[in-house]
Amino acid sequence: MIRAALICLAGAAQAQSEAPMDGFALEKRTLGNAYTIFREGREPYGITTFHANRQVTWLRFGEICTYGTWSEPEPGLICFDYPHRTTPACWTYFDEGDRLRLRWEENPEDVYFYGDAPNDAATCDVPELS
Repeated sequence: MIRAALICLAGAAQAQSEAPMDGFALEKRTLGNAYTIFREGREPYGITTFHANRQVTWLRFGEICTYGTWSEPEPGLICFDYPHRTTPACWTYFDEGDRLRLRWEENPEDVYFYGDAPNDAATCDVPELS
């Protein structure tokens, strides 16, 4: 009986992590926070910081900061608009508890993760965002 309960709990946890986050859940989880982005087994290559009103800053290490916004054009699809891109960069987010797993829609086979950015990580000087 206990074993069956543990199997059910494990299955529920896996199902939860397989359900994409919607914009409300992403905003609740990320607002005011900075995250490093990396691929499994690799070093982080940038930092995304989430601000009020669905505004973001993106810093690819060694480059300049980019300011943009994000939206949810369809349930579970989070798209980032940046001035240097002609089309939005769209991602699907999954909550794995201690980190977020991301799937980039331009190359869905690649898996990325958000980890908490260290306190001393390079971040962008943020202009007055409205």
